Amino acid sequence: MTMSLTLARVALAAGLVVGSGFASTAFAQGGAPAGGATPQPQVPAGAPQEETPKFEMPTAPDIAKDFTDAMKTPESIKAAEASLMKSAKIYRDAKTFSDTVSITVDMMGQKQTQVIAISRDETGARLGMGPMAIVAFNKKVYLTSADAVGKFVAFTLEGTMSKTLAKELGGFDLPLPSWLLEPTETSDVATELTGKIMPGAKIAGFDSKTAKVLVNGEGGSIAVFSFDPTSSLLTEAKINMAPPGAPEGMLIPLTISMKPSMAALTEKITFDETGKKQVDSPDALGATAVEVGADAPMFSLKTTDGKDFSLASLKGKVVVLDFWAEWCGPCKRGLPHINEFAKWAKESGKAIEVYGLNCLEQKKGDERIKSVVEFWAKQGLTMPCLVDMDDAAIRAYGFSGIPATVVVGPDGKIVAIHNGIDPQNPAKIIDQLKEECEKALTPKAG
Repeated sequence: MTMSLTLARVALAAGLVVGSGFASTAFAQGGAPAGGATPQPQVPAGAPQEETPKFEMPTAPDIAKDFTDAMKTPESIKAAEASLMKSAKIYRDAKTFSDTVSITVDMMGQKQTQVIAISRDETGARLGMGPMAIVAFNKKVYLTSADAVGKFVAFTLEGTMSKTLAKELGGFDLPLPSWLLEPTETSDVATELTGKIMPGAKIAGFDSKTAKVLVNGEGGSIAVFSFDPTSSLLTEAKINMAPPGAPEGMLIPLTISMKPSMAALTEKITFDETGKKQVDSPDALGATAVEVGADAPMFSLKTTDGKDFSLASLKGKVVVLDFWAEWCGPCKRGLPHINEFAKWAKESGKAIEVYGLNCLEQKKGDERIKSVVEFWAKQGLTMPCLVDMDDAAIRAYGFSGIPATVVVGPDGKIVAIHNGIDPQNPAKIIDQLKEECEKALTPKAG
């Protein structure tokens, strides 16, 4: 009852590991992926057909417009290669290095940003991507996740972290220069600079005054890499990427911003297996969805009007939580019916609390609160709404898709879970919730 989405080559939700194939989309009815994109569900057989909107090829910005013919001569290209070799050597010779890399993908107007934290010293390297962390230390490569505290996957280090992961995971290419992560010898500066996100990468131009390098790739891909003229460290990359299998002329813009530092690390690279459990595969590190009968994960959030909410404080009552996001079509179809149930619960006088729970949004801080408040008012929704700013609540519940509606009993145990919304009869959930809440409030015999 959920949908999964793989972005072209760059899977942001999975930590920006480069994949293959263009926008390979597996849709199932009634839900949307926990990732922040805006896919459309398949229409079930027999359902009313909606008019398909006309597709317009997105226009990528002209990032190479400032490169003159004089900057594209063989001499300029040789100068660019020499400059890149110099930069690669600086990265390679660094005894300590750290970087905070922000990657923004503009997928047909839907912008998503992922932050990658890189650090390395003479003992090893660490890569942090959202809840995931990869550590190369003591001749091993460790994978951990905030969704599976106390667990890890370990592989024997064979050469470099990248080579080890490529072998063990069937491919592991980041859209980043290899110099950032590993101090390996340079052989092909163009390929190493683009991090394999641009097959067939070739140096096409060089602006020596601004230290910008123009790179062309297969399918019309183009990139401009900006270096600090003083330190020779990479500070930004703008890439118009041609995903494999995409229509001719289609380019997806990426912007990569870096904050490189050669300063000593505040914490040495290390990994201690003591007290942790080794599991066999990365799949075991994924979030495990809560089940009926289990204790509901407790959390504290704020409502859109700034009031404090604590699930633990509501023990003794039935609590209904509806996880939703503004970009999620099925969520928006279901919310009016959850709101109708909330009205019934309030008018009934029964010990039932109903909350919308906004999660998995790209907007942050005050901008997000303002957007949710405006959406809530526009839709005429009256039940209170919580905001899961760091997505800790939905991670605790382990849901891979939304909408998801949870009924928590007076004893703090999960009574019912609804994944997705029935596309044929979305109002059905009202009667289902009434029945489940009434049952949860009925004293158990004995």
